[in-house]
Amino acid sequence: MHEQDFATFRDSLIAAKLQKDTTLRSESSRHWYVIAEGRTAFNRHLAEAAELQKLTLQDVLRFFDAHIAKGSEGRRLLLCRVYCSAHAADDNLEKECGSTIDGKEPCCAASRTPTG
Repeated sequence: MHEQDFATFRDSLIAAKLQKDTTLRSESSRHWYVIAEGRTAFNRHLAEAAELQKLTLQDVLRFFDAHIAKGSEGRRLLLCRVYCSAHAADDNLEKECGSTIDGKEPCCAASRTPTG
């Protein structure tokens, strides 16, 4: 990504954050969401826009290299395994139940591990 493309994307994100509420309903919904979350930062969108303005392409690339890139020290991996309802009361989750997902792939196929 070129610096100009990044700046265009960043500026459009800032514009979206600074967009005024078009109706009283959307404004009140935004405020009630903040209250329901137990927060008090009703102007968070303004603070986020100010921080985004400081962000550079180099900052994003450094973050990527430190936390997302394969082999980086800060990278973490989350593995999730979903079982079908045939295993609802089953303690032995390693056995296959024979059910299929969309009639194609066994729901309890051998563990799939993501690459990376």
